[in-house]
Amino acid sequence: MTVAEEGDLMAEDDALLERFAPVLRYDSNEQYFVDSAAQWTGCPDNELRRKDGTVIARAVPKAGEPQLTLDFLGRDAYGNGDPWQEGDVIGDRARNYREQYVSLRTKHAELNNRMYARTVSDNGRLWLQYWFWYFYNNYQLAFGAG
Repeated sequence: MTVAEEGDLMAEDDALLERFAPVLRYDSNEQYFVDSAAQWTGCPDNELRRKDGTVIARAVPKAGEPQLTLDFLGRDAYGNGDPWQEGDVIGDRARNYREQYVSLRTKHAELNNRMYARTVSDNGRLWLQYWFWYFYNNYQLAFGAG
């Protein structure tokens, strides 16, 4: 396949993703919206930690620590070369989610109202995938279903 043909297919895929993009309707009581996952890695109190509590990276790093960003996260290793391990977690020690969320949406409006999408070809079929990310999901509002 030539580069031009590949570019044409990508344009077709993009058109399909746009054509079939979900329309989101929020309840009037909704406090959190579909936004960029960069809100979570950029939230000042968040840090990436090992299961034992060792800090790998922080949104606001201390001296000599790497900065936590979406680009820092990798499939097999992080941006500093440390391998991913089961139990690694990005956590928010402050837990004042609503206050943090309002601040992030105000200061970083470019991260608001983002949906992720891609196409995947498998066995001659084209699949459209859409992902939504919420800063906080109060599972108790959904009768504990999550």
